[in-house]
Amino acid sequence: MRTRPDIHRPQNHVRILSALLIAVALAAPSRSPLAAAAPVTTESTIVLQTDGAPFLETTAQPVNNNTGNQTNPHVDCNLASYTLDDFQGSSTIHYQDLTTGADNVVPGNQVDLLSDVSGSRVAYTEVTFTGDTVRVFDTVSQTQTIVPGLWRSNPSIGGNLVAFEDRSVLRNVPQLAVYDLSTGTVTPLTNDSFINWRPSTSPNGDAVVWEKCQTNGLDCAVYSAVQTSPGVFTTRALTEMGGRDHLAFTDGRIAVYVSDRSGEKDIYYQALAGGSEVHLAIPGNQRWPTISGDLISFESEDQNGFDIFVYDIRTGKLYRVTDTPVSETLSEIDVCNGAGRIVYSIPGDGSFDVYSVSFQVPGVAEEEIGDLIGLIRGFNLPPGTANSLITKLQSALAALDAGDMATACTYLSSFISECAAQSGKKLTAAQATQLINAANSIKTNVCGAPALAQLAQAAPVSEKPSAQVKTNTAITYHNGPIVTGTPGVYVIWYGTWDDNAANLATQTILTDFLSNVGGSPYFQINAMYPNGIGGAPSGGLLYAGGVVDRYSHGLELTASGIAGIVADQITNNGLPQDPSGIYVVMASADVSSNSTGFCTSSALPHHGTGEALGSQFRYAFVGNPNRCPSAAAPQFFSSGAQLPTPNQNLAADAMASTVAQLLSRVITNPTGGAWFDRYGLENASKCVGQFGPTYSTANGARANLKLGGRDYLIQQNWVNDRKGHCAMSSNL
Repeated sequence: MRTRPDIHRPQNHVRILSALLIAVALAAPSRSPLAAAAPVTTESTIVLQTDGAPFLETTAQPVNNNTGNQTNPHVDCNLASYTLDDFQGSSTIHYQDLTTGADNVVPGNQVDLLSDVSGSRVAYTEVTFTGDTVRVFDTVSQTQTIVPGLWRSNPSIGGNLVAFEDRSVLRNVPQLAVYDLSTGTVTPLTNDSFINWRPSTSPNGDAVVWEKCQTNGLDCAVYSAVQTSPGVFTTRALTEMGGRDHLAFTDGRIAVYVSDRSGEKDIYYQALAGGSEVHLAIPGNQRWPTISGDLISFESEDQNGFDIFVYDIRTGKLYRVTDTPVSETLSEIDVCNGAGRIVYSIPGDGSFDVYSVSFQVPGVAEEEIGDLIGLIRGFNLPPGTANSLITKLQSALAALDAGDMATACTYLSSFISECAAQSGKKLTAAQATQLINAANSIKTNVCGAPALAQLAQAAPVSEKPSAQVKTNTAITYHNGPIVTGTPGVYVIWYGTWDDNAANLATQTILTDFLSNVGGSPYFQINAMYPNGIGGAPSGGLLYAGGVVDRYSHGLELTASGIAGIVADQITNNGLPQDPSGIYVVMASADVSSNSTGFCTSSALPHHGTGEALGSQFRYAFVGNPNRCPSAAAPQFFSSGAQLPTPNQNLAADAMASTVAQLLSRVITNPTGGAWFDRYGLENASKCVGQFGPTYSTANGARANLKLGGRDYLIQQNWVNDRKGHCAMSSNL
């Protein structure tokens, strides 16, 4: 834990108290620096990009956004502390139970600041005319402990250890000391001519890190002191002076800090026990790094100011926490019982407020399973094989979420068995090996034993219903291609469409829909899904025309058959070869596609990729609901009876919703490796059966979208903001 000076007092708020709250550094006479052993480390660099970083799914809550200046927040599990300056001459320390919102004031002299929290204890500075003191308040027993001595401030507490700045000898050259609450003993950690300040104490009190600077405060190095026995510390330099290495923080194993040695302010970390130093090379400046549970939180600057990010050391993944027009600052992370919290300050109405976000810590196994699902999608396997493999992984994820490790291991074993069985058949040998090796690694972490030795005993399992898969998880980007700009959509009317007026009407209604949905608030949701290099869908769509195909691939279509229909049209000049185009096969009611799941109520509509004239194309398949009305159009049925539809055409009204879903999925995840959640669900796949608020049409049907004079009932799409949800517009 680390305390930070309150740097956000408004400039026009000048009073006598401010002179007491923060010591003013005066020019000090120069001294010869004491010799210190240079750190022995090697540096490795990890290049990260904040643009395109997936959002960490969080829940935000205000800690205090009332009148006054709330700053310097700290957190340990569910207890937060912060400083409140009421602008009326009073500065108090508050502590809050973040689960109940109960907020209390630490008893003091109303000139208190710079707190820190550990367990039930809050350490803070109390300013007096005779000299600052460090105090520790126990929120359970409601008792105070005063650290002996004056001119001591800026405490950092962890367990029974309180580290603080000692200015009792020279006011402008603080030294570092620690106080043991269990023994009542003060132990100096430094006694030199340097400025030693900004301590951070590990949660268990066994380690302290801090900045050691020349007296100009700019040429700084990071130091650590590890307690080897009560009151005995081993001190060493983690970095060298020569730049500005500062804002150090430790969890007891790792020290994380900021350095400007690369030309900008970047995050670095290394183990306290020694070893390689890791440099997180991120564009722009970063500040206020903290670490807990292998997660490093920090603030990174862009054109709009500073936002909070989290880097997972275990997986190497970077997550975005905030994306606001104001700069978050003084952030601190804590991981407790698998849950994470970050507290921070933000500018309010003329002052600063304190907020908190909470989140479930990303699991390594869960992340790896999500990557494995993306790998399967990228193989472009037959739909039946891909769905079977992905369903097993989704079931393993659901079991992990429920804490049922045994069931998760069973599904992973079943997945490995199927991969082995399909090797050389639906999977190439190389694909099977890649999947089995990845699953074995996951299973070893989850179950503690390699899976291959158990293949012979792996029993087949029935698939879990999709209801057990959570659909409220965030969608993240997996570096695959998307469809940028405004794509053209080409329709292949497959089968017989000119035999009756109803079929002709279906064509007209669907053509109207495709001609008008592009650019609508509904379709603009897709613009929220950029790639990693600055490109994004425009939210537009161009209806580029259609052709008729009378059963060139028969009445039963497989995925390869659907791709063949499109390839034939491109090869034979029926449709142009459009690299950014989307080709939609609309089937008449006499055409089936059992292998892609059409007419199976639990299956998602099919899309994929194919090849023609040496180039890849994207396609989607829309079956005709008249073949299996209640399964393909359940939104228009109740208790077995058909309900009115907006355009009095069951096929057209249901197919409009299906093609809307498919187009959104193709645009944001055309080849299976771009945008999807931990269960492999794409944006519109997360909103199956959800239509939101509706209105009644003249014929009594439900509708939720009006385009070009027509009413439609269209499935919602996923709005991938901080509180992801299904909606008909990103503004809802």
